[in-house]
Amino acid sequence: LNLHSEPEARLDTLHSLWTIAMCADNQAALRAAGSVSALVTTLVLGVSAEREVAAGVLTTLAAYPDNHEDILEAGVFDTLVDILNVGASDGDTHLSLDALLLLTKHSRENRVTVRDAGAVPILVQLLLSARAEVKAKCAAVLANLSKEPDIDPEVLQARVAVSFDLLMTGTPDVQERMAAALVSVAQTAKNHKPLRDAGVVAELVRVSKEFASLRKWATALMRMLATNSDNHAQLLEHALEALLQMVLGPDMTVAENSIAALVHLMLNKHGRSAIRNAGGVQVLARMMELHTIPSVPVVLEYGVKALSLLSDDLEQVTSFCEEGGIHALVRVCSFQFTAAQ
Repeated sequence: LNLHSEPEARLDTLHSLWTIAMCADNQAALRAAGSVSALVTTLVLGVSAEREVAAGVLTTLAAYPDNHEDILEAGVFDTLVDILNVGASDGDTHLSLDALLLLTKHSRENRVTVRDAGAVPILVQLLLSARAEVKAKCAAVLANLSKEPDIDPEVLQARVAVSFDLLMTGTPDVQERMAAALVSVAQTAKNHKPLRDAGVVAELVRVSKEFASLRKWATALMRMLATNSDNHAQLLEHALEALLQMVLGPDMTVAENSIAALVHLMLNKHGRSAIRNAGGVQVLARMMELHTIPSVPVVLEYGVKALSLLSDDLEQVTSFCEEGGIHALVRVCSFQFTAAQ
């Protein structure tokens, strides 16, 4: 990898290193040879094709924990953040973002190091000014960084706002990536308040109405939010009608996510009352007619839980019977269940 070598020979060497790095048995030899330091030098001083392969080799090496100390000491993260900060070409920006996305996905140590290298304000600035594809990658990196407890909530709100913009305007690939990134953010309970403050529930309802292909993601996110009672007011206000409609749809993943979210909303009296008043018993009874064992046992299981919760108020027993709740439960009792079911 000597900078004075022929370009073709350097590129061949990098590709060979990438192949070698894919084998766990080769990691000690690569460390002993000082490969990380040489790759960082290439990342800074090499031509475009060399930098792209060098970034790929580094991300492969980062998959092995024994290499982490060498990667940190060599300043890989500082180098990748610097590439973003200097107004690099589109190719270099994509290279840096792709590497940061992989390096921060599973490692808390890497996420903290990237944050400490000053990546967050640079990523937020790119969110506000870059083209859609770069925005999508920035949002995905910030989604990884959002797993840490001390990310600024305002940063998270900015990232969420851009994500929803891309959900509505991006290509199908960008939309899919943004939806998955938002689900990743919602897996951490501390992120729920910034999500609420960004108006996440109303936006999810809008996305689910506009794009059938994104309903599984939108309902998955609503299902996660419903596990936190602090989110219930927004969900009942903005999403209740949509959730009741989607439990009757043909997509079983969407139906399962929707009915699971409704069950969580029914765990308090206010939620049960709101769902009953919105015609929830009739909708659930209809759902039990549409979905039969053994094709969708999970949906039916949630349906039984939901009807059981709605039948719990003695003052509502008459209306529960009139709206088909008892009939639906009796119908389920007639199915041929396995022992587990």
